[in-house]
Amino acid sequence: MIIVTAAQMRELDRLTIQNYATPSLTLMERAGEGIAAAIVQRFGRAAKKGVLIVAGKGNNGGDGFVVARLLKKKRIPCEVALLARRDELTVDAAHNLRAWVKLKGRVIEIDGSKLELLSQRIAKNGLLVDAILGTGIRSAVAGLFADTITLMNASGLPVVAVDIPSGMDSDKGHQLGVAIQAEMTVALGYPKLGEVIHPGLTYVGELVVADIGIDSRAVAEVAPQIELLDPETISWLVPRRQA
Repeated sequence: MIIVTAAQMRELDRLTIQNYATPSLTLMERAGEGIAAAIVQRFGRAAKKGVLIVAGKGNNGGDGFVVARLLKKKRIPCEVALLARRDELTVDAAHNLRAWVKLKGRVIEIDGSKLELLSQRIAKNGLLVDAILGTGIRSAVAGLFADTITLMNASGLPVVAVDIPSGMDSDKGHQLGVAIQAEMTVALGYPKLGEVIHPGLTYVGELVVADIGIDSRAVAEVAPQIELLDPETISWLVPRRQA
């Protein structure tokens, strides 16, 4: 299994979108489909109690909005806690938030003065989705994001992380101040290096990979040099033996 750095994944996304004509919204939709499917398969019972998607302003949050929409279509109760103003969202995230609102999806805008409200909404659900921060962070998480991550970790509810646990360095695996303790992480495209080494493994939980359709020509151009030896990769090396 190919493993990538954050910079390599950004380049894979860019090449797939710009050089090989896959719209960025298509990649985001596929990401949401993969995450929603993993949630239903692994946490179906908890999800039926309600899913709270906690989203930031970037494309990680946009993936979360797609998840909310797809789960709602499966009649799983969902709501979105947005840790930003709507006018701060990236273009693709804003598009998918509008699609969520069009389905009469509930959005609660959270700032530093509304942590008690966030705590109440967490308590009324059975599953949390971490769609706060992506792979681009390099400095310590602070303020509203740090407080939110602390609340989510203390909730006792299972947390599913979108692409990478928020607050974890995607290349080195250590936490940047504070990080989500996920029960499952759905890596988008390819796992990130920090997710398969210590101490990142302790934040990731079960690692699932969602195929979002990164073009094979982009992979050939970027030529990632790291590979994870998993059972599927090496099973052919083990000969069948008689009992």
